[in-house]
Amino acid sequence: MNIEGLSLDHLRVFLAVVQEGSFSETARRFGRAQSAVSYTISTLERQLGVELFARSNYRLTLTDMGTALLPHAVEVVSQADRLKSHASALSGGLEPELSIAVDCFYPISSLALLLRDLHFAYPTVGVNVQVESLTAVAELVLSGSCSIGIVVTSPFIPPALQAYAFEGIQTLPVAGPDHPLARLDEPADDLTLSEHIQIVLTDRTELTKGRDFGVLSPNTWRVSDLGAKHEFLRAGLGWGTMPLHLVADDLACNRLKALATDSLPAPVDLLPVHVVHRADTILGPVAQWSIQRLRSKQSRLRRS
Repeated sequence: MNIEGLSLDHLRVFLAVVQEGSFSETARRFGRAQSAVSYTISTLERQLGVELFARSNYRLTLTDMGTALLPHAVEVVSQADRLKSHASALSGGLEPELSIAVDCFYPISSLALLLRDLHFAYPTVGVNVQVESLTAVAELVLSGSCSIGIVVTSPFIPPALQAYAFEGIQTLPVAGPDHPLARLDEPADDLTLSEHIQIVLTDRTELTKGRDFGVLSPNTWRVSDLGAKHEFLRAGLGWGTMPLHLVADDLACNRLKALATDSLPAPVDLLPVHVVHRADTILGPVAQWSIQRLRSKQSRLRRS
């Protein structure tokens, strides 16, 4: 065993292989050759004196020893990341880039105003925006891919995240004007809703695997893009819930019609909005500024 030869890179590759389930996917993630990833894992196994993965199956699986060592690897990498974050904050230097994950229900116009103010305050700082839905925003922040996130449609916020609440996003169920639900003279009950296709966003993460939220019909079409859902609703392919700011023009021009239902608040429901960051991370000055700006200027941003 040569534990002194361990490096953070070895451990990061180990954790990535666990997440991806294969050397090839890990190589693609890191932009390396598959042989380089395989060599890194073999080197780590020699240094630790244990076999971490069983290679007989189609998909790599952890050995019992690999499973036992996994939480220690996670802790070492997390501690190193916290050390780096703390040192960066103490140095007072600006982050070169603000990475932010944004829920697709959040008004992009409001985000644009925030980023305009950020560019004025910190003109040398770059911006990386990732638009996701459901728990994918939280996952990006948990993984460290994004320093902050704006969460709307996630059914819960993981306890590892620090969250600050905002005024809610207005939402409502809609369908095309020629859809049978749009022609009803009274609110639709659950049985009536279940007879029609509900178009819902699908969760691409493991945080809510096997669980549905806000799904009232057994007949569902699942899409990962809010724009696609919007177009499907306008085409009369089903019904679904949308943020009011995205469908206001459609409602005014009769391209969509608000639905009255027994199960959903009508005509408008409020989804809570939170800005989140990892609770174990000391944020840099740009991320701190952004969170403070969101918390203090949310009402102004939503009115603009």
